[in-house]
Amino acid sequence: MAKIQIETAFRDLEDWPGRLLETRDGGTITTRTSQSFVFTHGNDSDFAGFRVAVTGKGLTYDSSGATGGTITALKIFDDQGNLLITFSNFANNAFAADFAQFFASFIGSPDPDVGPDSDGKVTWSMLMSGNDTVTAGNDSDWQSLVGLDAGNDHYTMGAGDDYVNGGMGNDTYSGGDGYDTLSYDETHYSDGLAMIRGVSVNFASGVVLDPWGGTDSFSGFEEVRGSRLNDSFTGDGDRNRFMGLRGRDTIDGGSDSYDSGGNRTEDYRDEVRYHRDYDLGGNRGIVVDLETSFANGSIRGTIRDGFGNIDTMIDIERVVGTRFNDTFVGSRNNNQFSGGEGKDSYSGEDGWDAINFGRWFTDDAPDGINVDLTRTSGQIINDGFGNTENATGIEAIYGSVSNDRIKGDADDNEFAGSEGTDTLTGGGGADYFTFSWEGELNQNDRITDFKSGTDKLAFDIYGFTGMTETVTLVNGRNATEARGTFIFDASNDTLYWDSDGTGAANKEAIVVLTGVARLAVGDFELWA
Repeated sequence: MAKIQIETAFRDLEDWPGRLLETRDGGTITTRTSQSFVFTHGNDSDFAGFRVAVTGKGLTYDSSGATGGTITALKIFDDQGNLLITFSNFANNAFAADFAQFFASFIGSPDPDVGPDSDGKVTWSMLMSGNDTVTAGNDSDWQSLVGLDAGNDHYTMGAGDDYVNGGMGNDTYSGGDGYDTLSYDETHYSDGLAMIRGVSVNFASGVVLDPWGGTDSFSGFEEVRGSRLNDSFTGDGDRNRFMGLRGRDTIDGGSDSYDSGGNRTEDYRDEVRYHRDYDLGGNRGIVVDLETSFANGSIRGTIRDGFGNIDTMIDIERVVGTRFNDTFVGSRNNNQFSGGEGKDSYSGEDGWDAINFGRWFTDDAPDGINVDLTRTSGQIINDGFGNTENATGIEAIYGSVSNDRIKGDADDNEFAGSEGTDTLTGGGGADYFTFSWEGELNQNDRITDFKSGTDKLAFDIYGFTGMTETVTLVNGRNATEARGTFIFDASNDTLYWDSDGTGAANKEAIVVLTGVARLAVGDFELWA
């Protein structure tokens, strides 16, 4: 059983970690003794200057490579000398500790015509071939370990946003705090050669039947990604995210959308994501119909995925699309859609429905959106990528990271400009204007028709230093108390946030409220 410790610096890797343990792009063996072996990656490598350091017993060599010895520990350092990961405690796994086997997969044969080439995935798989214990710190580990990872393993990921590839065996995965993802999408590659079934995931029981016949347990994960076969997902009462990928998948958000009394339940933000279909060969836009039937409080629908397969949806409220032309039709529940770069169409149907323009799936962010919900068609004048799109039955628009123009209709609307210099017009109705974090401050945003006593200014308190669930408001130029304070200065129509009131921090502009003379505490809504 190997012990694997993931260090803080591992989170900073920008390239696939598999190449850390292969030498195809060159490098130098800097140490070769009976107790130590060190390889430094060359300048042509994605990991130039990174070092792989083996300590062991009885390490032996000949002119063609390593001939014997036992590995006791392996450490990988970045080009600044920071430790990335440590493999140790190989006592119960002679295969993982075999230095000659490690050398053959890591360095490869000096003559590829008569021996294997260097292969990082094989090297990782060898080192993790036993019943391993994997531990990470309280940082965000965006890169996962690599390889088939045979054996019954135990992962403890700690706090932070972590990404873990599921492997063979009966494994235990603990995500900890943060946004954590458990993925079986490596089955689209060589890891899928030995698979016998799609995954079956149950968030409520914390059990996964994995693609290789194992039964895994998991906890503390917010998202699970499936395999290349037909997968089954069942959520719990919390907000879950699913990615079925290839195959005809069945995705159940968990709790029914409505209780026996016809009341909407709290489990209303389950999300299915399709933007990675393209990375795995899917080259079509998706077709979403979230409600094809309704019975016993449960809403059923379908989505044609990026590969052309029909997935079954049960009590799903949110969908993330693709870079292609997507079609979204909602349900009687509250829905949210993200279309991306293609020429998309949206029909919210009943409920409070939103379009989120804050996501994109290629290298280029949107230039800024132009939306007018009063139009009878072409309500999305520009989606940020130059497309004009239809959006009916939509009540909420969440903007892009660029300069947006958003105009509401006669009904109640919710708008969030996000970053950039945004111009928002609520129109009729009681409108919500939401602000999520400090990155939206000092952006010269403007609301052209805010109505005190009718509209609301809504803030996520976790996104702003010094903000609590209690509103402290000054109509004037400066704070009067040493606490987080909203300041509305009618002389320039500007609302400010001062994180410590009369303290040392400066007030920062939130938004210009054209024509507003005075604000009241009731004009604000703060949420956590």
